[in-house]
Amino acid sequence: MRPPPDGTRVIQGQILAKLYMLLEEKVSQNFLSGLLPSPPPPPPCISIYNLKKHVTIAHSDEEWLCDSCPKKFTNTLSLRRHRATHAEKRLPCHICAKVFRSSSNLRQHMLAHSDRRPFVCHTCQSGS
Repeated sequence: MRPPPDGTRVIQGQILAKLYMLLEEKVSQNFLSGLLPSPPPPPPCISIYNLKKHVTIAHSDEEWLCDSCPKKFTNTLSLRRHRATHAEKRLPCHICAKVFRSSSNLRQHMLAHSDRRPFVCHTCQSGS
């Protein structure tokens, strides 16, 4: 079976996006009017660690302040990641010499130098 022409894919993607939006709208209207039962509750956390992390991030009123700038955070994990931006650690790209403060940012940047494009837009097929 041959794939459809590119224009057909774009139109199909737009139609599917519109249908999904209409379906989502109709379902939410039915929940509100009582025609459908309430949506199921979110699944329970798979570990006590995940539960504690969820409670800390989603339901805590505490604020964690950065001691180097005026930024505030709702959890210590975000604060720790942010503090790394103030660190002197410099990781240069061996291709273009751009400098990064975290290895994860350097890894993400390295994708710009590769031909690998694992994520493709379902509407226009763009991988850039």
